[in-house]
Amino acid sequence: MKQKRKIKSYFWIFFSLYLFIFLFWWFDYVGEFGFLYIFSVCTFVSFFLAWASSLFVLLFNTR
Repeated sequence: MKQKRKIKSYFWIFFSLYLFIFLFWWFDYVGEFGFLYIFSVCTFVSFFLAWASSLFVLLFNTR
């Protein structure tokens, strides 16, 4: 149970970190594409990268 909670916390830490990085990086394009489009793309990419990073953390912790 603690392992699952720890993995979820890693996921949310990675997700918020990636979301902050991508929003900071792509915020200049809001005027060109729109805020909702940029926010949704950043959320999707951050979700995928956080999922992959959590899997890597899980794989390295099992060794």
